[in-house]
Amino acid sequence: MEAGDHIGKIVLKALEAFPPGSAGGPSGLRPDHVRAAVRSPIGDAIIRSLTRVVNRIARGEAPRAMWPHLAGSNLFPGKKGDNDVRPLAAGEFLRRLTARCVVRVTRDPLRRTLGDTHIGDALSCGVEIRSQLARSFIHRNAGDRRKALLLVDYENAHNTPERGPGLRVVRERCPSLSPFLETCYSVPSPMYCGSDTIWSTRGYHQGCASAGPGWSVGFLPVQEAAQKDVAAAGHVLDYQAWFKDDGQAGGSPSALRVWYAALHHHGAARGYILKPPKSLVLTPLRCPPSIDLRQWATTRADGTTQQPVLCCEGEGYAGAADVSQSKRCTKEGC
Repeated sequence: MEAGDHIGKIVLKALEAFPPGSAGGPSGLRPDHVRAAVRSPIGDAIIRSLTRVVNRIARGEAPRAMWPHLAGSNLFPGKKGDNDVRPLAAGEFLRRLTARCVVRVTRDPLRRTLGDTHIGDALSCGVEIRSQLARSFIHRNAGDRRKALLLVDYENAHNTPERGPGLRVVRERCPSLSPFLETCYSVPSPMYCGSDTIWSTRGYHQGCASAGPGWSVGFLPVQEAAQKDVAAAGHVLDYQAWFKDDGQAGGSPSALRVWYAALHHHGAARGYILKPPKSLVLTPLRCPPSIDLRQWATTRADGTTQQPVLCCEGEGYAGAADVSQSKRCTKEGC
């Protein structure tokens, strides 16, 4: 990013995009504070100064001693389901503002880096595209017992990836994004929860505009290695698509099983951990084919094994634990 009227407009637009009342980070500086200053009689001068600061952070030129503080957050516990907690972090305002600007400016090189299979970053309507792809595959292959659709999800996705390997991939494949991500994630950053301080050393801060691109670019070697394993086994996937940590692929059950095992194997080494209970094998048939889910089981770090869930036409989960159940859908009328 270079200084100038164009970048100043991007900074102003990013500032105005923060919802009213957005929380501040550890310093206490809030978007509303800066918005009020920008709307004052000296607003033009403030925008010029703010643009220079954003540019320095984006280019990785902030003093290294500041990096942990720029990436720091206030941490709050949020309810997740009935028995789980979701960590909610309010990051430092200048980091969040710069992230929005960097993602805007690097949109085209990021799109080229991720390729056609990633639809969750630097692309509009990714959620709709994901849904249409799955729906089209299910309908197009209705009645074909040789086809299935696999939906995969990752466990605590933003918090587990190893940063070192991920940042190296970003440096090599999307260098325009690298300086800012290095500033935010190459050193541990403090997360303040009441009187306690937790040091963040893994993953990307969910909610930060650069977290999704960082996750997706860092994941590319896992995706490519899985594709090679499928080809080496003599299979071909009909298609695959990724919306950040949610992946989907269509093809024969045997090809999907190889792909699933490869994602588990190659991903675990980089901190990308599959979540089998939230991964689904769907069939386009009224009754699913005979798929032995025990062959899909993966072993976790604690030694336990898990497998995905078999689902008939997207409803009526069946046979997650017992292969005899997976041969018959629980959907009424099957």
